[in-house]
Amino acid sequence: MSSIDVILISIRNLFKHKLRTFLTVLGVVVGTSSIVIMISLGIAMNESFAKQLDEMGDLTVLQVYNPSFWGEKNDLVINNASINDIKKIKGVKSATAVIEDYFKFKSGRYTAQINVKGIDAESMEDFGYVIADGRLLDKNDENELNFVFGCEIPYNFEKSGARYYLYNSINNTEEREAPKIDVLKDKIQMSYDMNFGEKKLSSESNDNTKKPVKPYNIKVVGLLQDTNDYNTKYYAFMPINQLEKIKKDKARFEKAEYGSRDKNTSKDKGYESLLVKCVDIDSVSSISEELRTMGYEVYSEMDYVNSMKEIAGSLQALLGAIGSVSLFISAIGITNTMIMAIYERTREIGIMKVIGATLSDIKRLFLLEAVIIGFMGGIIGIVLSYGVSMILNNVQLSFLSMMSSGEGNDISVIPIWLSVCSLIFSSMVGLISGYFPARRAMKLSSLSAIKTE
Repeated sequence: MSSIDVILISIRNLFKHKLRTFLTVLGVVVGTSSIVIMISLGIAMNESFAKQLDEMGDLTVLQVYNPSFWGEKNDLVINNASINDIKKIKGVKSATAVIEDYFKFKSGRYTAQINVKGIDAESMEDFGYVIADGRLLDKNDENELNFVFGCEIPYNFEKSGARYYLYNSINNTEEREAPKIDVLKDKIQMSYDMNFGEKKLSSESNDNTKKPVKPYNIKVVGLLQDTNDYNTKYYAFMPINQLEKIKKDKARFEKAEYGSRDKNTSKDKGYESLLVKCVDIDSVSSISEELRTMGYEVYSEMDYVNSMKEIAGSLQALLGAIGSVSLFISAIGITNTMIMAIYERTREIGIMKVIGATLSDIKRLFLLEAVIIGFMGGIIGIVLSYGVSMILNNVQLSFLSMMSSGEGNDISVIPIWLSVCSLIFSSMVGLISGYFPARRAMKLSSLSAIKTE
């Protein structure tokens, strides 16, 4: 028998029993669409997860804290000596203490309230900060009030007003106005008095008891490139030793003004936290474990990444298993259909053998019928999957939206490779399901088959 004869006979036999063929194909459709949809949910979750990783910033940076600042009793002190010891740990590229504060900045008629981080000026390049204009801090800046601004800070300067502050930060840079000042060229002053640069209210205009706070003249030497890292784009960076001096001045001002003092300005307990830069991602886990052994509290984005990977892997395995069960059931349906076909066509098989059909012809005939069922079910199942995927993405069911981990992310994503693989897989399921019935048909005795009524 020629290949064309085998194909024509297979199609004719399938259409002899339209209802049974339809129901068998329907089983493959349900199985294929189930596994495609389940896998598409996992793919969408991974894509959303990848976007989150991109927004996390540098995964090789560890945030290290002294537990004593949170009330835990220990003898740990984060100072220059302990920082140097941490730098000697294998896999550590750099380390710097970090202190933060909040100040008012003024340039001409424009003011802004900005978070300021004090870090080791020499370590800025090691931590991977990328400059867009100007330069990074270096060792020569340690005795100067020099700053590097995050990319969003220039947009925060607004006209000063009477006791109000407008925070002007819009993520879409195409829809916002250009910065009001040139931070690298214009004169900028900084003060820990939040009333700095604001007009006095009428009730305060005659109050001469308060001594004005002398602002600091600062210089912005660099502007950082845009990044998804919040802790970079919205912060100003300055040498840590200069920020310590300013915090002491601020503590004296607050004590005189409000009768309070920032307890953390004392260096007796050392620094509250530090940043550790690892050589690569592979060394993050081992360094984190060693620091925890030393008694430090360590926060790493990699901890979140690893936990998310485990959750994503478990969910994908579960979703894939659910879809596989459906496809397995459809495989049983194909096998059952082909076995029933053998019983019904026993006489026909015997006649085919008598008139010269070879065993391979009989085998190809039944295998092809099974493959056609799997292929048709795969095609329809993939089309159905795209429809269901479109509905899921448009409806945005609340419990599924949580899996996408972000507003605007698709719940279901079906790439081309998944469609092609699903079609091949469903055809292979048909081929495997039809193998046993085909073998059974080959073994039938020609005489016994002819005698069968």
